[in-house]
Amino acid sequence: MKKYPTFGVEMLSTFEALAEVRDIVGAHQERWDGSGYPSGLAGDDIPIGAQIVGLCDVYTVLTSERSYRPALAPDTARRTIESGAERLWNPDLVHKLLDEAVWPALPYGRRCGGFAPAARQTTLRATRRPQTVAARVPAPPSTRPPCVLSN
Repeated sequence: MKKYPTFGVEMLSTFEALAEVRDIVGAHQERWDGSGYPSGLAGDDIPIGAQIVGLCDVYTVLTSERSYRPALAPDTARRTIESGAERLWNPDLVHKLLDEAVWPALPYGRRCGGFAPAARQTTLRATRRPQTVAARVPAPPSTRPPCVLSN
């Protein structure tokens, strides 16, 4: 599991136009205190793009239904993120994310496919075989994120 950022970098290495994205993909699981992976980068050694993507990833994981737990409420996610400021994530970015102008605008319970939180989503797997999708509830087209994957 901890090798997937490295695999992402390897996949992107064949695309010269995505050189800047490789650094973000490769470092988005690094932590402010150096406890992350794959390289154990800390503080400002973590590219700012990777810091932002990593923090957004945490918010998405916390507020999305997982196979082992339901989605957390926004207030619970906020407390979890606040508790990790200065240890796991750049404290300046955490404060900007939790700013009253930004926090209310964050989507809750929506994943990249734009489906309601109770819906199961198709995930892109290495085998590229589609999964069975139950109870798909599409979001209105105007709110659907641009990264929707189709079956």
